[in-house]
Amino acid sequence: MKKVLAVVAFAVIALLLSFLGGSIPNYLNGANDLDINGLAPRVGRPDNSIQIGDNWRAYGADPGGHRYSQLTSITRANVGSLAVAWQYSTGDLENRPQAMTNAASQGTPILVEGSLVFCTPFNEVIALDPGSGSELWRFDPKIDLNQRPANQFVCRGVSHWRGSGSSECESRIL
Repeated sequence: MKKVLAVVAFAVIALLLSFLGGSIPNYLNGANDLDINGLAPRVGRPDNSIQIGDNWRAYGADPGGHRYSQLTSITRANVGSLAVAWQYSTGDLENRPQAMTNAASQGTPILVEGSLVFCTPFNEVIALDPGSGSELWRFDPKIDLNQRPANQFVCRGVSHWRGSGSSECESRIL
């Protein structure tokens, strides 16, 4: 009974706060600013401190997932005149029609070292020329389509890692 009352009280408080124009994290003094050490570093925002650069090396642009780009070529004034420059098909619908019933594309492409890189639901990793859409390279791990993975066939995305030494694999797509 105490648990039910606690849940109801929490729901009432959350509802009341939403009517007052806020949320629980806002009233907790920015819960998104807390880290595991209990410190409260300020998270950069597009209007001040995020330095992403010209690449989009990770889901959400950077390891912190800020989803902000400093690029300025698309503006409110010209967004209405944008047109499709190219389209690309992975071939999954044609080559794996039965497996596609249990598949979903949920990954966000990354832009790194002049390539637009993403994964298919079948863990293939593909790099495209961002200007033309032409395929630069493709890696197919040849996963077994007869398996029944717990999360169906999904690839949530790729990321980029760069080492600091001088080995052959200093730049990797993960």
